[in-house]
Amino acid sequence: MGLPAVRLNSQPIDLRPRTPQLPARVQPTPLPDLQPAPNAPIIDAATQDRILRRRAQYHERRAAMQHVKRLRKFTLIDPRAITRAYDAKRQALAQFAKPDQPLPHKLAAAKNNVLDEVKNLAQSVRRRFEAEERALATALRQMREDDPGFAEKSLRNAVAAAEQRPAEPVKDTEKLPILSKTVDLGYLDPIRRGNLKPALPGKITSPVTIPEGLTPAERDNPESIQEALQLQALMDFKKQRALQKVKDAQERTAIQAQSATNSQKSEQLKELVELYISEQITYEEYYRRRRSILGKPATALNPK
Repeated sequence: MGLPAVRLNSQPIDLRPRTPQLPARVQPTPLPDLQPAPNAPIIDAATQDRILRRRAQYHERRAAMQHVKRLRKFTLIDPRAITRAYDAKRQALAQFAKPDQPLPHKLAAAKNNVLDEVKNLAQSVRRRFEAEERALATALRQMREDDPGFAEKSLRNAVAAAEQRPAEPVKDTEKLPILSKTVDLGYLDPIRRGNLKPALPGKITSPVTIPEGLTPAERDNPESIQEALQLQALMDFKKQRALQKVKDAQERTAIQAQSATNSQKSEQLKELVELYISEQITYEEYYRRRRSILGKPATALNPK
């Protein structure tokens, strides 16, 4: 069935909906040529044409809506945000490119300069040590030429000085670990063997000293005596610990003072060697000052 014909001024008017012309990039997808089903009702050409036009309109509207959605995201861009981002990047680049900021090549040059300074310092120290060794070797050779028996006389002087010093107790063997299979030397010495005390508690013949400050009732009570003895033993142990701590502190103080004295002596000896190398003092003055620094007795050098 077709639409009724309408005339205006004797001109026919087409009431069918018109399909707008779309741009080339939004052309609708061509529909496949579908065959009707076997039991489908028969549709005339006008109805089929109207159905096709409605489908074309639907696809055109859908394509237009998708195109609008794609363009909508570009409307959310703020030009001021773009300007701020550009200014931030420009400031960051300008700050990084400042002339006073160390660049990688400047850092590498600084590292190379430091390495060169360290190498030069090491070479100067090495040359100084070698010069000191050569000066000492030259001085010793000159002294041997002046006095052929210099080494033997120096050894005799050292032995005489060691013999003149007072005897010192040997303390290197006091805190050695106790071995399992060792024999007490006092057992072999008859003098020390008589002073040995029995090792077993049952062989002790000395009477037990009752602590003072107990009442007569506590003196007759063995438990009270045992508690008093334990308390006295604990007090004696604490006293020994306190004395040992005091001794250890004194030893540490003495060791620190000795180390400080040794460091001062080393500095004085270095200064004396520098004076001798620079020929500001003679070898006699050098040895005299060296003996005074080391605390050795002064001995006259044999004249040539």
